[in-house]
Formats: sequence, C-alpha cells, structure tokens
Amino acid sequence: MSGIKLIKTDDYAIYVMTAIYLLAILSRYTPADFMTNDLSIFLCFVACVVWIVYIKARIVVGRQRLLLCLIALLLMLLHFTQLCKYTIFSGAEVYERRMWYAYYIPTTVVPLLSLYISVLTGKASTEKIPVYLKLLLVPALLQIVLFMTNDYHQLAFSFGDGFANWNKDYGHGILFYINMAWTYLLMLISFIIILDKGFRKRLRRGTAIGSFIAVCHYALTLVLFVNTSDNLKVFGTVPITMPMLYSMTFVMFWETMIHFKLFPSSSGYAEIFNIADISAVIKAKRGKATLESKNKIITDSEDIKQHSKNIMGGTIYWSEDISRINALNRTLKEVGDELRESNALLIEEAEIKARSAKLKVKNDIYDEIVCYMKPHFGIIEKSLKGSEDLTEEEFRERLIISCFEACFIKRGANLLLAVKSGEDIKKRDFSIAVSELFNFAKMAGIKCGIRICDYGKLTNEKMIDIYEYSHKALFDAFETGSEVKVLWN
Repeated sequence: MSGIKLIKTDDYAIYVMTAIYLLAILSRYTPADFMTNDLSIFLCFVACVVWIVYIKARIVVGRQRLLLCLIALLLMLLHFTQLCKYTIFSGAEVYERRMWYAYYIPTTVVPLLSLYISVLTGKASTEKIPVYLKLLLVPALLQIVLFMTNDYHQLAFSFGDGFANWNKDYGHGILFYINMAWTYLLMLISFIIILDKGFRKRLRRGTAIGSFIAVCHYALTLVLFVNTSDNLKVFGTVPITMPMLYSMTFVMFWETMIHFKLFPSSSGYAEIFNIADISAVIKAKRGKATLESKNKIITDSEDIKQHSKNIMGGTIYWSEDISRINALNRTLKEVGDELRESNALLIEEAEIKARSAKLKVKNDIYDEIVCYMKPHFGIIEKSLKGSEDLTEEEFRERLIISCFEACFIKRGANLLLAVKSGEDIKKRDFSIAVSELFNFAKMAGIKCGIRICDYGKLTNEKMIDIYEYSHKALFDAFETGSEVKVLWN
C-alpha cells in the first residue's frame, strides 16, 4: 500500500509558503494593472489554500488543527473580499464598501483564534479553553456587526455627505481604533505566550524566527500607518499592502512554530515511512488512515507481531517481523529438549553412582565389623569343635559360651553399624544388648550384675566401651568362675 503523500515533503512546507508570498510581492512589479494588484491577492489566496492542505496532513491534535484551519479560511476570506472589491464589485460603491468592511471579519477573529492556540499548546487534549477567553467572542462579534453596519452609524469610518469620494476622503472613528487595539493586543499576547513556551522548550531557532516575524510585523504595520502609500513606493510600486502583511504574518508565524515542532505534528513522518522498511499506519481517532507506509501490514502470519500505541490525535499501528525470533525460539526449544534428555541421563547416572557409593560405604562398614568380630567367630568355632566327645555338662558350658559370643557378635554388630552410619545408639537397644550378655553369664552360674548411674549422659563411645568392657569381664569369669559386678559412674 503506497503511503499518503503531501504536495511536497512536509518539512519543506515553510519554504513553499515563503516562495508563494515572495512571488506575490514580486507580482506587484509586473507592468499590467491586473498583474500589479489582483494577481498578488490571488497568490496570497493560493498560499492560504496550500497551507490548509499542509495543516490537515500534519497536525495531529484535532482542536489545534481546527483552529489553524479556521485561521487559514478567514485569511482566504480576507483575500476573497479583496478580489471581490477590485473586480466583481468594482464601481458598485455600496458593495465595494461592504467588501472593505468585510476585511475586518478575519482581522478581528484571527488574533483571537491565535490566542486560543497559544493557550492550548502543550496542554492535555481534554483541557478546554478557559471560559473568560470564550467570552471574548462576544466583543469580537459585536465589532464585526458594527463594522458591517458602518454606513448607518460611521463609528469605524466617517465619510462626507452622500459618501462622495468615500474610498479616499474618509476619517477613522473610535471603533477603528478600538479594533486596532483589540487586534494588535491579542496578537502580541498570543505571540508572547507561544514564544515563551518555545523558549522553555529550548527551541531557540524557532523562537528566534518567530520573534523576528512578530517584530517585523509590528514595525511594518507602524510604517504603513504613519506613512502614505506614495512614501512607501519602491521602484515606483508599493511592495506590500496591509492585508498581505496581515496574511503573511499569521501564516509564516504559525508555520514556523509547526516547522520547529513547537506542538505535535506529523512533519517528516511521510519521508520516514517512505524510506524506512516498516509496515505501519497512523489513524485518526475516527479510524481514518492519515499516513501509511508503502509496505502492507500483514495480519495473518505467525511470524508477524502486531503493535499499537495511542498518540496525540490518534493511534499508530505497526507490524514487526519476528520470523528470526521464532526460528531462534524453535532452535532454543530443540536444544532445551536435548539438554533435558541429557540432564535426565546425567541425573540417573548420578543417582546410580550415589547408590553405588552408599553400597560401597555399607560394604566397607560390614567388612570392618566382620574383621572386628572375626576373633569371636573363632571362639565359637573352638567351643563347638569336638563336641561329640564331650559330656552333657561340658557341652552345655561350651554351648553357653558360644551363645554368649554369638550374642556379643549380633548385638555388638548392630551397635557398631549404628555408630559407623552416623546414627545415635538408642538407649533401649544398648540396654537389651548388655542385659543379654549378663543373662547368658547367669545361665553359666556366674554371679554378675551391672549398674549405670546416669543413662542420660551416655554417648555412643561410652556405650561401646561399656559393652566391650562387660564382655571382657564376663568372658574372663567363664574361666575363673569369679563374680562380676560392673558399676559405670
């Protein structure tokens, strides 16, 4: 879809307007009377028409666009009434005067509209014009009515009897001076407000050129009022008239403010949209496309992501090609799947290694316990060897010793396994282990007993020591038959 184009790249609007007005001034130096007067007025009229086109294409804030268009339309009215006065109604004195009076419709309203624009610039779009400024429309309309009815009261212009030689022999009344004060005071206030805002935004070039235009306007206005037309001739012709000066001032002043971005405009957007490889469209609040890129926006592809953002005066929509991102995401997903599979294998391998390590530790513990208990296995084997030649009493004594050693091995192995595994020996298990040793000793007829003063203070090491000491003492008693009393304090 090709972009919506302006008459010329929109950043050149100010140069186009300047060229038209310069041409209007130069046209006054053509030899023919028509070219001297009417063509210059027509060119000023064309300048206002062209300016409206630029305003509608660039200004994004609705109310500012409306106010600027109204200024342009009123200036067109000014030049149209000039053309009517000098051509259509030339010689018809009553209508000529009406067209002359009509000059003061735009000259009265345009400064007020400029004031509105200056006040609203930089404020939120929801903020309204203050009521006291709206009330200024009343005196503006009253002045227009009085100007248009000047023939009946002559408060603006006074003429001789019967309006004889009215277009040259006339005087200025109080309404004329009130209107001049109104016009140039509002112009001054609006220019000061907008230039102050430009200064605060550090738009130095725009502020400087705007100030220059304002100063030139007031200086030329003063010259045109004080001097007669004959005194203002340059090379035999007056180069600029009051209506031309009025039109040029407002068009060039506000075009300067637009050009230097004092308030939101789409200046430069068309050029950016044409040279940039993007797919975008700017739509007004009512949905009408005001600017489109040459690349069509695609909405039916998974590789295209749609974006939108509200901007002042409308919304911008654009699409982004995310095919590379999608391809990268797919690659990342594949790599992620492979990594997850690899991680699963690594985790399983780590678990196997951990289980193997635990088994090895347990086997090492079992081997250590077996080595520790090996002498006791030898005692059992020795006790039971050759038992078939023993008497019943001898066999009973050896069997008790074998059971005594087997009890020591079983219970002692459990106690050592708990200690080697990093666990605490339970007091109940310890008590049972010791009691069984002493029970087997009692079965052999040995008088024995054990007393532990404080079970609460027993540690793993102390319990192992007590168990081993009790075994040794009781084993010795099997050979000596002595009494065993174990006291652990």
